Amino acid sequence: MPKGHPNPCPDTFDLLGWTPPDPAIRFDADDIRAKDIQTKIARAVSSSLKQSRMDREEVARRMSEYLGKEVPLHTLNAYASQEKPHEITHTRLIALAHALQDWRLLSIGAEEMDCIVVPKEYGDLIRLALISERVKEMQKELEAGSTIIKKLGLGER
Repeated sequence: MPKGHPNPCPDTFDLLGWTPPDPAIRFDADDIRAKDIQTKIARAVSSSLKQSRMDREEVARRMSEYLGKEVPLHTLNAYASQEKPHEITHTRLIALAHALQDWRLLSIGAEEMDCIVVPKEYGDLIRLALISERVKEMQKELEAGSTIIKKLGLGER
């Protein structure tokens, strides 16, 4: 159906107009663009805190509870500072993600390594896709082997 034309039958679904959602959990690249990884993390922390409905005192309390040791509010504020960022440890970044329930924070390091964070529920689907690709490769190998056998005349008896 050409773009700009209304669906002639509103009870039908436009299959060509649908695109699958991106399963990756990540920040919009423009929201955390920075000159270095430390500033990128600070921007991500700041963005996540701003988007949360919790105040920072509650976030610090939840992080402290998760870790079993105090995370002072001034330290949490320093993690979000872009002018003078305070490096957050991986453990505290996980605690922050847990406190905010914002898994995008976990994607920053992964994306630096050309990896993504996806929900665990997609793990089996990814594994099946990899198996499917390997089966296709093996099918090609079998077809190539079959051609060689025919050329050598070994398959005729």
